[in-house]
Amino acid sequence: METIEFFDHTADIGIRLTRPTPEELFRDAAFAMFDLIAPNNKFRPVINYTITVQGVNLEELMVNWLSEINFYFQVNGYVPVNIALVVNSTCLTAKIQGDIIDRSVHNVEIEIKAITFHKIDVRQADDKWKAQVVFDI
Repeated sequence: METIEFFDHTADIGIRLTRPTPEELFRDAAFAMFDLIAPNNKFRPVINYTITVQGVNLEELMVNWLSEINFYFQVNGYVPVNIALVVNSTCLTAKIQGDIIDRSVHNVEIEIKAITFHKIDVRQADDKWKAQVVFDI
C-alpha cells in the first residue's frame, strides 16, 4: 500500500512515505516537499536540470537530495514538475523538468529553511521502501 502522511512537529513539519522502489520514494519525497511549499499550483516543464548528490547512507542521501532541490527553489524559484532518477545506496542522479515560480500568480504557503537529520529514516521494509523526513520551517 502506497501512503504519504504529513505530521506536525514543533516549528517543523514532516512527511512519511511508503513506495515500492527507492526511485519512487526519493521522487515523491521531493513532490511532497513542494506540495507543502506551493500547493495547488500549475507549473509547466520548461526548464531542465540534471542534479547529482551523494551521501554516506540513504538518510544522508535523502537530506542532500531534498536540500539541493530546495536550494534551487530558494535561489531561482525553481519548482520540479517531472523527475526521473537513479538511486543507489550512496548516489542519486536526477533529470528534472520544472518551472520558475511567479509569486504574482502562484501561491507559496511555507518556506522550508532546512531539511533536518532529526528523526530521519530511509529504509526497505519487506517489499516496500519507507522514509520519514522533518523540515525546519
